[in-house]
Amino acid sequence: MKTAPRIRAAALAALAVTSPTLALHRLLGGADAAEAHSAKASAPRGSFTLPGLRRVLSTTVGRDRRDDTPVPRPPAGVLERVTYKAPLGANAAYVTPVRSGPRGPAIIWIAGGFRFGIDEGFWQDAPPDDDQSAAAFRKAGIAEMLPALRGANGNPGHHECFLGEVDDILAAADFLAQRPDVDPARIYLGGHSTGGTLVLLAAESTARFRAVFAFGPVADARQYGRSGCLPAGIPEDEARPRAPGAFIAEIASPTFIIEGLRRGNAKVFPLLKRRAEGAPVTFLGIPDGTHFTVLGPGCAAIARAILADTGPTPNLRINADAINQQVQSTAGSGR
Repeated sequence: MKTAPRIRAAALAALAVTSPTLALHRLLGGADAAEAHSAKASAPRGSFTLPGLRRVLSTTVGRDRRDDTPVPRPPAGVLERVTYKAPLGANAAYVTPVRSGPRGPAIIWIAGGFRFGIDEGFWQDAPPDDDQSAAAFRKAGIAEMLPALRGANGNPGHHECFLGEVDDILAAADFLAQRPDVDPARIYLGGHSTGGTLVLLAAESTARFRAVFAFGPVADARQYGRSGCLPAGIPEDEARPRAPGAFIAEIASPTFIIEGLRRGNAKVFPLLKRRAEGAPVTFLGIPDGTHFTVLGPGCAAIARAILADTGPTPNLRINADAINQQVQSTAGSGR
């Protein structure tokens, strides 16, 4: 079997295609590079601006965009179809079956692409150099939730393009915390490409996640350009809540931003670093990795770190060199 073509095609479309400097220049209201370095977020860490911005914005984006593709039935014993209570109603999701025994860690994973949904790619075999399945977590024994967001898979509402989808992710965490096999204090969040951008926005909206892992995000959703979901000339009140670069200094949970340094979105690293203002954000550039080859090795490394992160406070050790060695090994295998 192979990775579902819908997932790969959507993730390819999610690569940034416009200048990150231009997009960040816009979201900072025309600030030059020196001003960008010294600019402060509008609230201190632990006090989150984004939830309020989303709450008061009645968006006009995406009102004609939704996807009613039914949720495929997963193999028994691998994943289960469920619904979770979201702000607009009941959303679909895949979850791993509940395990017996003590409560343990769990992760919510958000895939790339602009469909914001779920499909059979999460259980189909994937090539090692493009493993978008996030299967490393369930295979390691970590409870996993793969939520479909608003307007996807027949869910209520419409695609809002990096706005209300963030609140759906937070609602998924509420659902996951109620499972008898999940420790509510050890819920992690991860995502790839557009999913990476969404999880950054979530990290800027709450301190509830033990740690967050964003593969290949952008600093501003306008950076996706014509391949993205924002209309040209979108006003600032619509664009700003969709720009994680504007609020990265407010992140309170340990957050890892990971990307291959070859043909990926790592060009946004300097912009995000300048804005982080001492927030607990770690940037891991993988020298021999691409936007896709870092995923399999990166998820495996994160799964190991989650299993070892058992203390009262987060303590995750994720080594970029080790991920890069695995990327090299995968490339050298010829598979």
